[in-house]
Amino acid sequence: MKNYSFYMNNHNAFMVSPVLDDVVRIRYNGNGVFKKSLMERYDIVETNLAEVNSEFVDEGSSKTIKSGNFQLKINEDASFSVIYNGKTIIKNITPFHPQEDVGVGGKIEISDNERFYGCGYRPQKGIELRNQVIKNWCMPVANNGPSTFFMSSDGWGLFWNNTCETFFDFAHKEKDKLVFWSEEGEFD
Repeated sequence: MKNYSFYMNNHNAFMVSPVLDDVVRIRYNGNGVFKKSLMERYDIVETNLAEVNSEFVDEGSSKTIKSGNFQLKINEDASFSVIYNGKTIIKNITPFHPQEDVGVGGKIEISDNERFYGCGYRPQKGIELRNQVIKNWCMPVANNGPSTFFMSSDGWGLFWNNTCETFFDFAHKEKDKLVFWSEEGEFD
């Protein structure tokens, strides 16, 4: 698996790894040292993968990673967007900056009619997650099978590689934002 590592103007570092033509792993932290995650150490996240044909384009104020029909464009402020088959499927993801001391996570701009599914097994009103806040932590009866993966009706999904207590706000507090965060860990 090929890794593209670089620093942004805010002195935080990215490591982007194309996994498949349409799957990318994005890591972001304050020091540029990317250690094995707990899920990698337990062989839940596989990293011994074949290298994908990809390209890194440094445009000064932005960086673009291209792989097949997939493009990840990272802006000067560390926000990024995802383009697939020429269509922007994620307009803007803004990671929480590690030095802000607010945990780690991000905000994703979402469309009005976008719907979300996943996050494991839990008693709930329905399978659609929009307008809900999910505490993703194993709790008897309340949350028997948490998962840090969800998918969007707009053709994308996110696996949050974090084993700490995690929260997902699916447009509950901010109607045009999906917010995800963990108290500890790294953006991965």
